[in-house]
This record gives sequence, structure tokens and C-alpha cells, in this order.
Amino acid sequence: MSVLLLFLANAVSTSPRMISGLNPEPLPADPYTLSSEQQALVTQSGYPAGFLILFYQSGSENSPPQDVRLEIWSYFQAGLEITFLNGVSIHEETIEQNSSFMDPQPYHPEQFIAGMDIDSVLRSTGLKEYIQTTADGELVTDGKVLYGKQIATGFQNGGLKYVEGFALESEDQP
Repeated sequence: MSVLLLFLANAVSTSPRMISGLNPEPLPADPYTLSSEQQALVTQSGYPAGFLILFYQSGSENSPPQDVRLEIWSYFQAGLEITFLNGVSIHEETIEQNSSFMDPQPYHPEQFIAGMDIDSVLRSTGLKEYIQTTADGELVTDGKVLYGKQIATGFQNGGLKYVEGFALESEDQP
């Protein structure tokens, strides 16, 4: 009987939970400043319809760990994906052009920095509801993942490690 209770307690604690009814106070300013290269792209093409940001540390035996911000910006209607490493473009790739009507995600890459806590992410995005689950995957291990409107965020040891803002195919087509 005690084994069953332990199993049920673990299942409940790791099951996805819906959190709603939030009214987070907005952050006074975006926490990250885009590089001049990124800002020029935003000026020319607008914000990406979708993006992925990974925060991690890179180093070797002979050098101390360095903070890394890896971003992939997707412009689906233009058929272009650009990868940035710490704000510097390192790769451009042609992707399948999607001329269907897309609802771009409402977030901007500069809203997120490494190590943000859940409250700061909620304040930055204005999310009023989300689903929270435990994470044990490739991008975030032994942490939490939050799914909100057109966004997924991964946290490890209480700090932000992963953000994905994604476009949705629109049902409203002219």
C-alpha cells in the first residue's frame, strides 16, 4: 500500500498543471539588448515569426566557462532562418517558404535573458495562464517547462535555459 501511495504522489507531482488567473506586473524594460546586427534585421524585416533561444555555458579545461546565447530566428514567409551566437550571425539557411497565413508569436527575443526566474518570465510575457510540467529531456533536464500562448520556456535550477516562441497557422484567411 505504501508503494502505491508513493507512486501516486510522484505521479501527481509530475503531472502537468494548469495555472490560470494570473495578472503579472509588467517588467519596466526588456532585459536584453539586441546586437546591432540583430537590430538591423528587425528594422529591415521585422521581428521573427518564430524563434528559439538556448542559454548554456561553454568552455574547456584551459578556459573558464563562458555564457552562451544561441538564437534561431525564423522568417517563414521569407523562407529564411538565421542563427545567432551571442548576437552574431553564424548561419543562414533557406527553409521551406510558408506563404500560408501565419499568426506570428507576440514575443521578442530581447524579453529573455539567461537565468530569469518564472516570475520574471511571466512579467516579461504578460502570460495570464500556462501549463507547467516537469522536464527531463534534451534541452532541460530535471527542471520545469511552462507552455503558454505560442511560447514554451524551460527552467533548470530555477533559471531560464530555453525559450521557444512559435507561429501558428491562422484560421483567418482573406
